[in-house]
This record gives sequence, C-alpha cells and structure tokens, in this order.
Amino acid sequence: MLLALPPQTAPNSSSFPQNRDAVRAWLNNLNPSDSPDDASELLRGLRHSNRLTSDTESRRSVIEEFRPVLNTLTMNLSQSISPQPLPMAASFRHASALLDELLREEANAWKILLSYSDNPELDDANQALTALYRLAKAAVQQYREVPKHCMRDANHIYALAEDRGLLTTGKSGFDARDATKANLRKSYAGIITLATLNLRQIRAKQLDLTLSFLADQFDKVTLDATAPSGVWRETNYVINLHSTDKPAPASSYLGEITAQSLRWIDFSALVEAIETRLAKTRTTLSVTLGADTLERQTLSRLNFEFTNHRERKVARCVSYTDANLSFGHQQISNQLLRDIDVMQFFDEQAHVTHWTCINRSPNGAAFSSIEANAGTVQVGELVAVKEDDETSTLGVTRWVHAREDGTLLFGMENLSNEVVPVELTRDNAEDGVTDEALIIACKINGKVTQTILLPGYRFHTGDRLTASQASRKKQIKLGQCLQSNGMFSQFILSEG
Repeated sequence: MLLALPPQTAPNSSSFPQNRDAVRAWLNNLNPSDSPDDASELLRGLRHSNRLTSDTESRRSVIEEFRPVLNTLTMNLSQSISPQPLPMAASFRHASALLDELLREEANAWKILLSYSDNPELDDANQALTALYRLAKAAVQQYREVPKHCMRDANHIYALAEDRGLLTTGKSGFDARDATKANLRKSYAGIITLATLNLRQIRAKQLDLTLSFLADQFDKVTLDATAPSGVWRETNYVINLHSTDKPAPASSYLGEITAQSLRWIDFSALVEAIETRLAKTRTTLSVTLGADTLERQTLSRLNFEFTNHRERKVARCVSYTDANLSFGHQQISNQLLRDIDVMQFFDEQAHVTHWTCINRSPNGAAFSSIEANAGTVQVGELVAVKEDDETSTLGVTRWVHAREDGTLLFGMENLSNEVVPVELTRDNAEDGVTDEALIIACKINGKVTQTILLPGYRFHTGDRLTASQASRKKQIKLGQCLQSNGMFSQFILSEG
C-alpha cells in the first residue's frame, strides 16, 4: 500500500534543521500557545521538515521533539473552536485553519516514517490515525464534512497496518502492544463513524456531548473482510480501503463483494448503545441554566441515522432567489413589533449579508451565503423570511452545513406564516420593563392551539402576564412548555 506523501527535496544550508539538538533549540525560542505568530512559525517549520529528504532515525528524532509542543497547541486550538454559531469570527476561522494544517502535517510526518521504514512500526500508524481522527473531529465540530484527504489517508494507513501484520495477535495469544492496536482500530472506527453520521442537525451545545458519547462507543464498531451473511441491515456499511470514499450502505453496494480491499462495517453494537442510553434518558426541556446533558432529541437523531431512510415528504422547488432573513427571537420580535425593515439597521459602510434561497417546499426552505455575518446561524434558532408581499414566514433552523469554500448553508422548517408580535409585562414588573413575544398557531395532537414563543430561561409554566399590541391588552397564562433550547421557549397559551 502506497501512502500519499508531500513532495520532498534534498536539504541545503538554508533548510530546516534535521538534527535533534538544533530542532530543540529552535522550538525553545517559540511560544506557540500564546503567540499566533509563533504558532504559524511552528506550522511552517513542521511543513518544511516534512518536505526534506532525511534518514528514518533523524526524521523520528525530529518529530519526537515536535510532539509535546504540537499536542499542547492543537489541544488549545481544539478548545477554542468548540461548536458555536456559524460562521465563525475571523480569529476563530484562523485558529480552525491552523489546527487543520497542523494535524494534517502531523499525520504527514508519521506517514513518511511508515513509507520509508523497511518494517513499519505500529506506533507510527497509531500516531498518524490519531492525528487524522482529531482532524475529522475538528471538521465535524464546525459542521463540515470529514475531508476527502482525511478519509484517503485513514483508509490507506489502516490497509497498510493490515498488510504488514501490525494488527495481528501474537503467537502466545497475548501481545504487549494490544493497547496500541486497540487505539489504532478505535481511531479508524472514529473516523469512519464521523464520516457516516450526519451531525448537522445537532445543536451547538449538544455537539461536543454527542462527540464525547460516540468516542466511548467507537470500540463497538466492527470491520470484517467478508460480507455479512443473510439480509443486510441498515447498520451494515462497506468501505473500500483503496479509495477516498466514506462508508456506503451495504444494501446499495453493486460491486464485487469478494474484493480484497473491501471492509464490511457493522454499526449494530453502536446503535444498541445509543438505544440503551436513550431508554435511560428522561425527557427534559432544559429550562434552567447549565443543563448540559445529552438530550433525548439528540440521541433520537443519532438513532434515526442508522435505523431510518430519509425521504422528502413533499416536492421541493429548486431556485436561486434573493432572500431577506432575520435571525433570533429578539431581532425578529423587534422588527415585527415596530414594522421596521432589517436594512435600516445598517449604514452604507456596514456589512450586509446576502442570502440566497436555493430550494423551497411547503414545509421549509434552504438558504446559502458566502459572506454571512459571524455567529448568524445555529441549529434551533428562529428565522423570519420577509416575503415579497411584506408578510413574514417564521421558521426554525434544523440543520447547518459549512463548505470548505466558506459557503454557509442551512435548512429552515416552517412554523407559521401568521405571526402576532406582542409586548409582555409581568404583574410585579417595574414601569417600562417589558419582553417581546411571538404568538403563533400550532397543530398539537391534531388540534390547532395558540402558542407563544418567548426568550429562553425567563418564563415558566403558570406565569401570568399582560400581552399588549398598540393600545390593546389581554391577560394571558403560560401553559405547558412544548420546547426550550436556550434560544427560545414555546408554551401553550391560555387566557389569564
């Protein structure tokens, strides 16, 4: 198995040092965790080193010097780009790009050692796949797909490990390197799992919890060189180790099933773990601050990925038309209450996001933008679409996807095209203290019911409020809380 390697040239007097002492001295002069310039310099040095020809022993000594500094920096960068509304601000985008490049070059360093060694070492393959798993995880944290180069390298390294017998059991039945073998298999299982799952519908606050839960289950994913017998289930997938492709459902595979490069994946034990956790998880509305637990809705979506086939309920109309969007409960409420145009919030020099509606159906729509304002969109956020007839359609963001070219896409599910904005006053509130709310009609258990959308965390079932619009006022009472995601809460509405 040949690994894809960066081009290499012979070193000269101006090249990056190739002896351990010189590299250590160079690294001691850097403080990459606190200095962005030093972090970029670290990347430049590692990239330069990977593009020089060198003997295996020297190369290994160089990467060993890089390892502790790389681990510290990449861990810090990973924490700084934890899931958040998209697009990320410029500083976070820079950190994300730097992390991607650092992890890719770290994997390259171990790949070069694997390629040039007469007897590839298990730990080198393990280190390479660990770096690639962290690269895949960073992509998913930002609602991106696992990069093709990451899948290619992971497939090829795993194939090499198999070909060279790095994963075989020792003659005595016990191998002191079993822990390393298990970690290598787990890293590869993590990469193919993240490449298979669609996590774009997971809210930002739930995404890290989801990835942590999945990481504990990766050892349950199995790979086999022979196709499963009997009827193939939804949890059976197949991957070609000689390709750059992610796993595909086994039921859709049309090639020769006995090909030596195929590995048959079984996610059934992972799905069982999801279902077990789902059965033990109670339904919560997270109406209190700090309720950071894995929710039933999140687990249900994970389970759905393996046990159901997504089908479009109604036909969509593909189009590329300009769209006037507003985001967030507060902004939408203010605009509707005061009948103001979103454009008047910006002066001529301010950045205005141009959104394009790429498809639409009676149930929702999808939009894209190459220049969205930082932190504009997140799963679970309210969206208002101002139509040509000056009416507004209210919806909620259901999925988010960031492309490698910087394009941001999101899908909206329609909630209502008839929205009544009101101002709310508590009975014991000081004069002039109000909250904005949106009243919409929803069908619950087949019956049309009045509901109210409120700012997150501020209200509870049983609260009595005064709703006003212009000169009209009405006493209301909050009934059952239907949902609460930290961005807004939805209650059944009854008269006070």
